Amino acid sequence: FQIKQTEDFPEVVNVDSLRLERCLGNLMENALKYSDDKVQITVVLSINNGWIQISVKDTGWGISKKDLKKIGRPFFRINHSDKPKLPGYGLGLSSVNLLVKEMKGVMSIQSKEGEGSAFCINLPIQ
Repeated sequence: FQIKQTEDFPEVVNVDSLRLERCLGNLMENALKYSDDKVQITVVLSINNGWIQISVKDTGWGISKKDLKKIGRPFFRINHSDKPKLPGYGLGLSSVNLLVKEMKGVMSIQSKEGEGSAFCINLPIQ
């Protein structure tokens, strides 16, 4: 994977490091889990309208429009019928969403089936 950082991104940001570590760990794990072997993962650090923005983008399997509406709900799992069944309980993204809200932030998702996903954590600058 690679990390990209915009020029205006500060060297130090004031965030809850434990919560952010759990969020990023889960998003990176999902990017690997729901992708084929040659996945490319890019983490982008930027400042956007007074918010710290951390995006985890992958070239994985992507998420259908139908499933995007449900993603992040506790216990919801995507069924990729043409892919191997993967272990899990459907709690990862719901926990990321909760942790981001606890940090007074917002998580957003963009995805297209067959092209990959981008999970974005937006946190207020403190």
